[in-house]
Amino acid sequence: MSEVTLELTDGERLLIARRRKGLTQGEMAEELNVKTCTYASYEKDEDRKFRHGPPLPLPEVGPIQHHETIVILRTRRGLTLTEAAAVVGTSRATYANIEGGGRVAMKWGEYAINQLRQQT
Repeated sequence: MSEVTLELTDGERLLIARRRKGLTQGEMAEELNVKTCTYASYEKDEDRKFRHGPPLPLPEVGPIQHHETIVILRTRRGLTLTEAAAVVGTSRATYANIEGGGRVAMKWGEYAINQLRQQT
């Protein structure tokens, strides 16, 4: 597969780090000792006026994998899994497997990235 480069926002770095750990937003919030809604706002890159506590430590994520690129492209476009599956031309279940990585992602990864990049 060809190399895909994305400039990640702080929230996207948190999202990738959390997914790599296999944690929910609630579990990650607990690990960082913040409320779940606060953590979710950081992950969405929302500018909160009344933050209580210091900024979250931003993880170093290194190179991102194709399936992680697909997650980022979908979330940047505000698509649900079902909507993204329609863009890619597959079922929701297959699309969820693409975002999960593994063999399905290897087969569909580059195609899914191209389709999501073309989607407006």
